[in-house]
Amino acid sequence: MNKKVQGLLDNARYFRDKGAMYIYKAEISDTHSLQFDRYLQRAASALDASTTYYKTAYHVATDIYGENEAIEILLDDIGNNSKLLNYLTNITE
Repeated sequence: MNKKVQGLLDNARYFRDKGAMYIYKAEISDTHSLQFDRYLQRAASALDASTTYYKTAYHVATDIYGENEAIEILLDDIGNNSKLLNYLTNITE
């Protein structure tokens, strides 16, 4: 895999994992506390950064490998990120 794409994926995974950590911290904190809100904000920020890296990785991978190959490379990662975003949305409702 191209070093640029790999670097973007590494950054995206880092922020995705960071977002998951903050979601977990929010889950174990009191829902009426300030910490809960801070953790949710940090999770949203990290997952937003992750999404940005995934979008950039997709565009770079599409330019290098073509659309079908880029989709194969990124599909699982983007799916996992989307699950966390959906979960975060459900926590706040």
